Parts: sequence; C-alpha cells; structure tokens
Amino acid sequence: MHQMLTWVSIICSSRQSPIFLFVEKTKILLQVIDKSARLSRKCEPYTCRQTCAARAFFANGSSEEAITISFSITTMLNHLKYWCSLLIMISCHRTVVHGQVYALGSCPNLNVVSDFKIDQYLGKWYSNRSYFPFSQSGLECITAEYVKNGAKVTMKNVGIKKITRTRSTTSGTLRHVQPPNGKLSVSFFGDPIFFPPFCKATQGNANYWVLDTDYTSYSVVWSCMHFGIEPINTRTELNRIVWILTREQHPSNATIDAALTVLRKNGIDQSKLRLTNQQDC
Repeated sequence: MHQMLTWVSIICSSRQSPIFLFVEKTKILLQVIDKSARLSRKCEPYTCRQTCAARAFFANGSSEEAITISFSITTMLNHLKYWCSLLIMISCHRTVVHGQVYALGSCPNLNVVSDFKIDQYLGKWYSNRSYFPFSQSGLECITAEYVKNGAKVTMKNVGIKKITRTRSTTSGTLRHVQPPNGKLSVSFFGDPIFFPPFCKATQGNANYWVLDTDYTSYSVVWSCMHFGIEPINTRTELNRIVWILTREQHPSNATIDAALTVLRKNGIDQSKLRLTNQQDC
C-alpha cells in the first residue's frame, strides 16, 4: 500500500492535484490506524481502548493528555476505504469513457436527448476528444462499438498502446436507465464501473448521458457522479467525464463545431479537452 501511494505521489507531484490530496490523506490515515492499534493494547478495559488510543496518539506526552478525543478504528478504516476507492477509480483501466476530471461540488442536472433512439446509435464511433484521461494516457486510436445482442446492447472500447502498439480492449453492457431519454448506464463484467464494492454512487446509475447526437456524425457523452462510502457519504467529491464521439475517424470542422456547441450551451468547460490521436491507426 505504501509503495503504491509513493508511486502515485511521484506521478501527481502537484500539491493542488486531487490525486495528491487523496494520497496524503490516505498516508495520514494509515499512520493513525497503525499507532492507534499499537496504543490500544495498553488500554483497559476493552471498551475504552479506542478512546485511550486516540488520546495517546494526539497527546504526544504534552498537556493535551487531558483531552479525550473519541473516535473508532472502524471509522478510520472506513475513511481509508473511501480514499482508497478514489485512488482505485482514478487508476482503473475499465472506464466507460476515456476522459475524467475530479472536482468538488455538485453535479449539474444537464439536459439529454429527449427521444434517444438506441438502434440508430449502434455501430462504431471514434473518440475525437475528451477530458485528459489518467488511466488511458498511454492509448491512442480509441474506438467504441455498440452491438445489439437480444435485449442487451454490448459495447467494446478498443485502444492502441503507444509504446507496444498492442490492442487494449474493454467490453461491457449499455443499459437504458430512463427510456426514452438519453440517460444510460454502462457496466463491465456485470459490475457498475467506477465503483469498488464498498463505494456508493449517489447519482444513480445514469453514468452515460448522451447530451446530443445526430446519430450519423457526432455524439456528446457526459457523466458526473458523486461517490462516497457508507456511513461517510459526503456527496462532495465528483467525477466529471466528457467524451466527443464521431462516426468518421477524421471528422469535418463542421462536425466538431456542432459537438463543441453542445458543450458551450451546457456550460461545460472545454479547456480540459484533449484530442485523441487517430493518426497511423
């Protein structure tokens, strides 16, 4: 665990980086848990161990020993799971879309396609641009293909690794959450993406929202999800995703302008968009 945190810290050296903050908070929690566990052995009876350990940890032999800080190791473990879940989501390679921005605040209630026609959405799409992807930074020539298989719609994301030039593939299922509008959900291998088992999404399952599409040239996909862990469900951290898909590998300027207009109308920040390399694929 400590080695993983050190590795992530090196990559995210900026002290303003959300990942850096997650790592630092996790390190502190690990120290608290380790010290509290050792100190709790000196406390009797058992029911007072957690309070005694907390007092000893924070007092450090000073006059603050008289101050009793009551908290449980269980709560600290929950916090650790919470912050580790954020690290897992940031480094996760099974993402529905390939661009993510982590922030604080509330998810906006954006308008989606009111009458989404899933059958017309099927087929192959090319990733044109997205928020810079932490987990997919080594991929290019990214595509997404949707195929109807009975009552299900399966999706397959494919990218080419820049260094080895080998394929990276992720498969999943696309589900219509609130038909007939464009709010959908994607899951991989039967599990909702982005959320480890102990993580709770409070935004619901609509994590693949089609803001607009003409089905023949472009699609603008948006996702914004709160995440937390019970009983610590702060509803403050959120993961924002933007993905501009095009039917053509090298779309026209008019197609891109139409997609960017959708972002402008919805007040979505375009400054973090990064082009997906589709050359020499």
